[in-house]
Parts: sequence; structure tokens; C-alpha cells
Amino acid sequence: MGGRSLVCRLIDQILSCNRKTRIIVVAGHQSDLVRKELRKYPENVSVVNNDDYLITNNMESCRIAIEKMGEKNSCLIINGDCIYSDKIVKEMYESKRSTIGTDSSRFTEENMKILSSNGHVKGISKKFLEIDGAITSIDIYSFSADDIRTLAGIMEDFHSRGDLNQWTEVAIHDLLISEKSLVESIDFEGEKWMEIDDIADLEKAREM
Repeated sequence: MGGRSLVCRLIDQILSCNRKTRIIVVAGHQSDLVRKELRKYPENVSVVNNDDYLITNNMESCRIAIEKMGEKNSCLIINGDCIYSDKIVKEMYESKRSTIGTDSSRFTEENMKILSSNGHVKGISKKFLEIDGAITSIDIYSFSADDIRTLAGIMEDFHSRGDLNQWTEVAIHDLLISEKSLVESIDFEGEKWMEIDDIADLEKAREM
């Protein structure tokens, strides 16, 4: 977008919040091209491989990134095929609590949806219905250090039993249904964002 790859656009947005932020990019298909694309960045931006990308889903990639972190600090989790306005990235980066980005102005079957109660998110799934009060998730998440540790444990359980073809949101849902979970949401109603799955989506994003 604008002469930059999607991943570089996201990295630049995050670094504009804090140049020293540690960023871990998980690469699968054509990982050498990803590394070449990112070699211009400082050492706080790193790439790790999911060598099993053909038989796993993004939960396994997320687990690899969290494991690479070592010490579990608060962090953002973002899918690399998404594009966001600067406002969305900045507000999610600056969130002091565990937060899921949402957009109440758009409801599509394809996107994940959340359900909330008393100000806290109680679940995430593609199956949630608008009639039940579900709101579209925009696939950007901010988690506290405590929640990252919990999420890492959930993902490790999936990994240890060989259940590797799962979305990251399946693990996030398990976190959300815990009685201790206090994850909130931020509604970016009307803000510009898009998930890009193909060339047609890319053209729409350019027009947007």
C-alpha cells in the first residue's frame, strides 16, 4: 500500500508509536522474501519461521511468536493480511488493558465477532449472530502480560496434543470464557480497516 508491503505498513505504524518496540513477524510461505523485505529495519524487528505453515493455522504462528518473546510482556497480536488507519493502531498500542478492536458499523459473515457483557468481552467466534448483539472484530488485539501468559498456556496445550490447525481466536475464546477474564473492546466505528485476502480486496483497500 502506497509503495509498501502490508507487513511493512503495519511495522511502520507500530514503530511510529515507539521506535524501540520489539516486533516479531512470523513467516511461512516465501519466508526468504519476508526476511529480505524486512532487513532494512533495526534489530528490534525480527522474523521467525513457522516451518509447518502448510499444515498449521495462525494459532501455531502466534504461539511461536509468544515463545520467542521469552519474558511475557504486554503486546499486540495482529494478522499480517490486515490494513488499519493510524488511529486504530495507535489506540490499540496505547491501551492499558487487554482489548479487542471492533467495528459496530460493519457486520459480515466472514469476520470474527465478539459478544460482551457488563463491559467485558465474553467470547469470540465467526458463528455469533448480529441478532444476539455480536459486533465485528477487526483482528487486532492488545493483551496484558498476565493475559499473554494465560494465552501462551492455552496455545501450548493445543500444540502439545497436536491440534495445530486452529485460529488464534480459538485460544482467545478460551481466555475470554474464563471467570477471571476482564478483556474489554474498543469500537472503531467508521474507521478505515480491511482484511486483504486477494487482489480484489487489495484494490478495494487502495480505493479506501
